[in-house]
Amino acid sequence: MAQAPPTGPVRVISFFQKNSSVSDEEFRSHHEGEYREKAIALFKKHNGTYCSQTFTTSIPAEAVGETAGSKLEAWPYSLIITADFPSVKDAKAFWEDPEYAAATLDDATVAAQGSKMSVVFGREEVLIG
Repeated sequence: MAQAPPTGPVRVISFFQKNSSVSDEEFRSHHEGEYREKAIALFKKHNGTYCSQTFTTSIPAEAVGETAGSKLEAWPYSLIITADFPSVKDAKAFWEDPEYAAATLDDATVAAQGSKMSVVFGREEVLIG
């Protein structure tokens, strides 16, 4: 049975994979420059209360392998963007905004083939804070 959409504040987490022909430095530079400014304006336009970028492009090879009886695999994503909105309505308006679509198309120059991206959406429940 599908759960009802969350009420109150929601967190949207997006995972991006960089294009293999783009260096880690180029990828980071792109997201720290003009793209960041566009994103900040768009988050503010839709009442975003929090946004962060986490770059994961330099994971050491030794971090991959066997551990605690299970196999760890290389993380396929290069960037995680976390955004909080006061409501589902605000988050939905953000994702449906044509400016967001334009920014995503612009980002395709450094994203993976087919702009590989995954998104999760839900309500954060703080355990320790």
